[in-house]
Formats: sequence, C-alpha cells, structure tokens
Amino acid sequence: MTNSDEQAFEHLNSYIKRLENLESIELKGMGIVEHIGELVQAINRPKLHTLKLPLNGIEAEYCLYFTHMLPFETLVHLDLSNNWFGDAGLSLFKHSFKNFKCLKVLNISNNKLCPVEPGLGDVREFRDTLEAVAHSLEELSICENRIGDPEMVDFLMEPIARMANLRNLNISRNLVSGIGIVGLLERIITVQMESTSMPPKLQKLNVTGCWLKDQGLAELLPKVASEFTSMDSLIVSANRLTENS
Repeated sequence: MTNSDEQAFEHLNSYIKRLENLESIELKGMGIVEHIGELVQAINRPKLHTLKLPLNGIEAEYCLYFTHMLPFETLVHLDLSNNWFGDAGLSLFKHSFKNFKCLKVLNISNNKLCPVEPGLGDVREFRDTLEAVAHSLEELSICENRIGDPEMVDFLMEPIARMANLRNLNISRNLVSGIGIVGLLERIITVQMESTSMPPKLQKLNVTGCWLKDQGLAELLPKVASEFTSMDSLIVSANRLTENS
C-alpha cells in the first residue's frame, strides 16, 4: 500500500464521517480490506440502511470488524458478496446477525461458504446465519458457494423455508440438483402452510447454472405452477439438463 493509497483512504473515511444523513454506502472493489478497521466509525451510523462491500477481498481474519461496523438497528440491505471469508470468517460474526432488527436483503454470494466437495463437511455457520435473519428477509442471494444437495437438504433448507416474507431467492451457480431444489420448494410449502395457512410469497427464483437435469426440471416446473402462485420469474438458464450437457 503506497502513501497515496493511505491518504486516499484517510480522505474517504473523513468524508464519510462528515455526511451525517448518509443512508447508503457502496464501496465496490476498492481493496478496503487492510483499512476495514478504520471504517468502523464511518459506517456504523444511525441512519444507514444500505451497505454494499462486494469484491474487496475480505478474508476471514478481518470479519470480526463486522461485529462493530454493522448498524444492526437500521440496516435493511447488506451486500458482502464476492469476498473470501468462507465459513471461518462467517463464524466470527454470525452471532451478530441476531441483532438485526429490519434486515430485508442479504447477499453473501461467492464467499466459499461450503466445502470444495459436497457432503465432505458441515455448514453450520452458514445455517446459523440464515436462521438468525429468517424472520425478516425478503431477498436472499447465496450464489456460487459450492452448495450441493447434502448442504441444502441437511443444513440450509430449514432456515430458508422459515423465511415467511421471502420474495426473491437466488441460488444460481451452485452444485445443487433437482433433489435439493425441489426438496427446498416442498419444504417451503409445508412450513409456510403450517405457520400461515397461506401459499408461499416467493416471486422470483434463480437457479441458473445448477444441476437440475431432465428429471429435476420435470419435477420443478409443475411444483412452481401449482404451489407458488405468486411467482412471476423463474430462471433456469445454463443448467445441466442431461447427463452429457
């Protein structure tokens, strides 16, 4: 990090602090990882409702700062996508997620939250994080996290199914097949009918680049058509619909 870089972050930090009515901050691809501790006071402010920090190379050891940085009382939209913290990083601040009062949009895509090979480890940190905000989430993006059927069925299905207000779910570019995707939808139907006696509110489902295959697609489409009456967008692009595709 050069002196000019150091000065740039000092100016950025100072400038953000002066904006007392700031409600939204987006620092995308700015390499803030070495300065994330310096941004704690600038970002943790009483009126902030949107925070986006994608593509910053935030590794596990820096995640403890999130427990002090995030404005839990007011934050509505949190985007930590395309960083590198993995389940080890998530474990350092997952307990703080229970402090969110009104979080509606969460994007933790492409953060290496599952093991390299499906079924070779547990994803309790991932599951616990989703459980903590299940009561308020309306939009969830968990793309490119190596989620396979074991992770979906054994860990992630239940907290997602309990998101009664969920309207937009993006699980694209994962390793999950029709078993995990259709199983998730069936669990959503069961849980929400038991708790509210109303059909699911899910409006958008993105399973681009997963492993549906022919049988998965044949099970998915009628399930969506008959049970998810609010859905107006279903994206199944770039799926492996046959064994040889």
